[in-house]
This record gives sequence, structure tokens and C-alpha cells, in this order.
Amino acid sequence: MKVRDIIKLTARMTGRNDVVDYLNGGKGQTQTLETVAIMVELCNLVINELASLYIPLVNTEFVVFSYQYIPYSRLTEKVVRIRNVYDINGVSVKFNDAIQEVYANLLSGYIEYEYSPSTYDLDSVIGYTEKDVSAGIIAYGVSAEYSINQGLFEQAVMFHKRYVDGVAEKRSLKNAVIKERSWR
Repeated sequence: MKVRDIIKLTARMTGRNDVVDYLNGGKGQTQTLETVAIMVELCNLVINELASLYIPLVNTEFVVFSYQYIPYSRLTEKVVRIRNVYDINGVSVKFNDAIQEVYANLLSGYIEYEYSPSTYDLDSVIGYTEKDVSAGIIAYGVSAEYSINQGLFEQAVMFHKRYVDGVAEKRSLKNAVIKERSWR
């Protein structure tokens, strides 16, 4: 899914038809362009919050080990935590996770890890798929943040509740507790 799609949903939720028109190929006034920039920034904020607190971004990639280790810097994304290491047949192997590298008794294999999202722009494809977390849930989070930005606190509370409920449902936890936000 693209940031553009999330921003379109956010604009529809918050009644910013000028933003929807601009994203559909229309001309944008200065205020519209500023709003899009704010929404993209808030989208990055929500995605970072999701990845760091609730639904981690996960990547699995094939690697070639050098002397049974591989530095994090050779992985595609910015590593937060190594989940597992697999041989070329997909069998989990024992590994040691050092500060900036992974050690395993392999020449090559797969590393599964959680990562920190990069800063996305309007046309970036984000690390989540609809299976992980829907564009709608992220748009609720962005709408809540945008409403706070605009001083619309009642609207922000409503969007935040929908966001929290959506995240809790995706996490499939019966007693999910997500940090409360103080609106006053």
C-alpha cells in the first residue's frame, strides 16, 4: 500500500476534498499542498508508532555469511531485533545476536528480523500489507493526529478510538491495552 492511498482516506475522513482532488490529479493551492505535507508527516508518525509499539514490521531476506557472521549494515532495512535465522532449506538454526551483527554456523541462509521504517514520502510503498494492518486503520490514526493538529479534539477522540480498536483487533488480543492519549 502507498502513503498516497492512506492520505486519500485520511482526507475523506477529515472532509478535506481539496486534498482528495489534488491526489487524484487536480491542481493544488498552497494550503492544499501544505496540508498534504502535514498529512504525510503524520502518516510517518503513525507508522513509526505502530512499528515500534504494536505491530512490528518484519522482513526475511537471503544472506551470505562471511566467516559465520553478517553485519546489520548488509541487511536491507534498519534492524531492530533479529527474530530467527534459517538455513537454505528453511530450518531454524541456532544463532547469536551481537550488537551490530548476527552469528550463525552457516555459509548462507535467511534472516528474519523486525525493522524500523524509513521516512516515507507521498509515493512510497510502506512496509505493511493489508494483511498486516489495513490502510483504513492507519488512516484513522493519521486522522486523529491531523484533528489534534487542527484543534478538533472531539473529532480526534473519535478517530483515536477507531484507530485503537482497529489495532487491537489486528493484534488479536482479547485484552489489548494501548496507551491512552490525553486530549485535555
